[in-house]
Amino acid sequence: MIERKYGILKRRFPCLSIGLNCHIDRVPAIVVACCVLHNLCIRLEDPEPPADPQIEALVRQLELENEDATLSFETRSRCPASFAKRNVIVTNFFSN
Repeated sequence: MIERKYGILKRRFPCLSIGLNCHIDRVPAIVVACCVLHNLCIRLEDPEPPADPQIEALVRQLELENEDATLSFETRSRCPASFAKRNVIVTNFFSN
């Protein structure tokens, strides 16, 4: 039920699905504003927004890109040379 409500919120405000392109300090205020406006829409009995195929396709594309980046990062982090380099940096800059 909660996932369904998140889906409705994301359909009403696609910026929450696609991602916010702003300074990180503004994100909480934007999310709260979207929630307040969504609750106002519910009180005014505004119909739930229909699914937008273009936005859903863009979200799927972004999810695939994120999966690729995560897999790439996980593969690199297991590389012995990268692990050794990271340990040198940690030792040199973060050890007493």
